[in-house]
Amino acid sequence: MPFCKKCGYPLEYECDEGHQYLQDCPFCKSYESIPRGTNQLLRIRNSTGYDIGVYLRYRYVHRGEEEVLISPTKGYEKQYVEKPVWYPQENWLHYNFSNGEISSLLDDGWTIQADMIRIWAESTRGRYVWEKYKNVALRIGEVNEQKKTFIHIFN
Repeated sequence: MPFCKKCGYPLEYECDEGHQYLQDCPFCKSYESIPRGTNQLLRIRNSTGYDIGVYLRYRYVHRGEEEVLISPTKGYEKQYVEKPVWYPQENWLHYNFSNGEISSLLDDGWTIQADMIRIWAESTRGRYVWEKYKNVALRIGEVNEQKKTFIHIFN
């Protein structure tokens, strides 16, 4: 089964020229149009009574000035831009949590900050699964909200 190259959502087909995610992917279509929220620090608490494996995809909103082409005659101009990007581009990040553990998550040595997440977990023996937000994004940062820490609790 092919997957969206941007968000990893499973697709029913892939076109010959390659997947155009904003046009073809129902997940990207529905979530790219949501206003960009404030990136929040993310922590996870395991209150399940079991050791678990946590799987995560997160949307980080890149903000800053960028050279943007205004027109061929006027050239480039610096403008403020916001670009929401889902990480990782493919697959899921994986973390192991002992029962009762609470921790921030890192991606390549950086503390994860996001405005939306997709997250799920399973017990290390595979007997129990928590997947409410596996295929549906959870907004953790609202528009114009102050930066804070969001704690997602598995119980």
